[in-house]
Amino acid sequence: MVGSIWAYIVHSHNIRYLEESRKHTGNGMVFTADDASYISPPENFKRTWVWKDNTEGVSSYIQRPPMIGLINLPFTFIFTYGDMGMQKYVALLLHFFAIYLFGLMAIELLGKRTAIFVQFIYALLPCFWGYLFYYLAESITPSLLIFLSYGYLKYQTTQTSRWLLFQSILVGVLLLTRPQLGIFLLPFFYFLWTYIREKHHKKWTVFLCCFMLAFGCFGLWQIRSITIAKHWVGLHPIYDVTNNTQYRPVHGSFGELFKIWEHNGQKFHGLMTILWIESASSDSGLFNTDIINQQIHNKAFQYYEAEKFNQLFAEYITVNREIRRLDNLQKALTGEATGEKNLRIKVDSLTRVLRKKMWKQNYFVTPINSIKFMFSKSQLNLHIFQEKYRGFLGMEILRYICLFIIWIMVALSLSQAFNFKNKTWFFFAMGTILYLFYLFFIQKINEERYLIPLLPVLLLMAVDRLKQIFNL
Repeated sequence: MVGSIWAYIVHSHNIRYLEESRKHTGNGMVFTADDASYISPPENFKRTWVWKDNTEGVSSYIQRPPMIGLINLPFTFIFTYGDMGMQKYVALLLHFFAIYLFGLMAIELLGKRTAIFVQFIYALLPCFWGYLFYYLAESITPSLLIFLSYGYLKYQTTQTSRWLLFQSILVGVLLLTRPQLGIFLLPFFYFLWTYIREKHHKKWTVFLCCFMLAFGCFGLWQIRSITIAKHWVGLHPIYDVTNNTQYRPVHGSFGELFKIWEHNGQKFHGLMTILWIESASSDSGLFNTDIINQQIHNKAFQYYEAEKFNQLFAEYITVNREIRRLDNLQKALTGEATGEKNLRIKVDSLTRVLRKKMWKQNYFVTPINSIKFMFSKSQLNLHIFQEKYRGFLGMEILRYICLFIIWIMVALSLSQAFNFKNKTWFFFAMGTILYLFYLFFIQKINEERYLIPLLPVLLLMAVDRLKQIFNL
């Protein structure tokens, strides 16, 4: 209870600071660029009984997994003017139970005295719960992974079907919240496999129930997405030729190009947003090429001249002007606009060439930079830490404490991959390795919040590893 109250105090202070600064807030929540795609579907569902956001195109129906919207849906019907920021209370409630279950796991693994200390760290430091007052998946995914880990550890000790069913429910919720975290279902698959191998009564009935609870709703969501898009859309269906926003396949092609040298999502998306805004102007004259050239790696100019890069982006602006023109005429976008396909082919071809020419940058330097970027972040994302108190001695001490804890706990928790006795920690460590590999070597362009769902569980794994090493 004290931990939840402390989190509420910290987040409320952050909201008050934002309100005084007149930015990024409303309904007691912190606003981000992603909010509309999360909260407009339940609002539109209330009015039209159609689940979609406020843009046009296929992605408006399927862009975000539905769980955050489903949390807000009942409040949308209860309150006349939207959800009134009630999601933060749901997130706080989940955080309360997460602290409680975290403590139970810590007591079972570490003993009461050590458990109280570790639980105190988790409840005290905002680096573990910095998104509770956001309309983002990270407001609840850290709690969900704690719940799931608790179910894993309980089944490991009791091996009763009720804990498999408990895991199944949480798996279903997690997949509808952030399906990319499905890599942490490895213990669930292992326990389900060991359960059906044993001679349990009605084991196939239990297996079928677990399978349906875990994957039934997610499967239905995927079927809906495929039906709307008329093709497999993957786990992040942000790009489509029917979209009336900048998020069309050619944008994705530029993203693949930038992955060769770029690791900072704000730089890439910032540039593409500037170009999208530029396309709103009817002026077909020259644009500021310096902004583009600053975002291109110097070595890329050795294989593709700066003028050619500028021409690519000039074509991109022209294509976006055509998208806007058709949208203003309320014409349905059913395919690629004039010149869009040729531009996409050019960018894809350039990407293949530069991947070969800049192979060291693509396969080694950029992933290493992505790792350095992610682990240089203290996860103290709240504006009071980034702006109001930045530079204060106490703030800087807290920043380095959080950084140090993150470094140590990631290193120690990954070593649980060699702990073959505790299957939960072994598979969770393997899942963490695969997840980090995906972030750094495949996705590359990341945001710091992608790490935060793992941190509470990694803290517990790290302290458990210290106990094993020093026989505490």
